Amino acid sequence: MLFLPLLRLLRRVNLFSLTHLLSIHYKLLTFNAKEILMNTNIASVLGLTSIEVIHAVLGEDVVDI
Repeated sequence: MLFLPLLRLLRRVNLFSLTHLLSIHYKLLTFNAKEILMNTNIASVLGLTSIEVIHAVLGEDVVDI
């Protein structure tokens, strides 16, 4: 279920409008999380960085290098 990972993502991203948040929520629910991780084009279409997607899917702290 992507609801809890989505909440983890939202804690890290504070400045999104409500419309954008609902859009991301809908798009995350309609895509397989592994597809998002494996295809950075999908992540960019969603307006997310790959690090944000990893945070959302894995719920782990990932250090930007």
